[in-house]
Amino acid sequence: MDTTKGAFREILTELIKERNLTLTDVSRESGVPLTTVWDWCNKERSCPMMGNNLLKIARYFNVNLMYLLFGIGEKESLFLPFSDEKSPTSM
Repeated sequence: MDTTKGAFREILTELIKERNLTLTDVSRESGVPLTTVWDWCNKERSCPMMGNNLLKIARYFNVNLMYLLFGIGEKESLFLPFSDEKSPTSM
């Protein structure tokens, strides 16, 4: 992973693939707009700023922010899992 932007995109894409989700699934279940999720996964220069949508994605996948952004540290987060039965953390 060459850059922060690339690391984030690769990690997010891998989390989506390993849980067999679509971008629409992630958007609907996390509350992050589909266009934002699509940009994060597909645009070379798209990297999230620290904010609500980034926290929603980290919580949805139950991953540490440092892991999600940079691929470092422990993968699992201290977030409480989503209560929605459809979330990948409850599968």
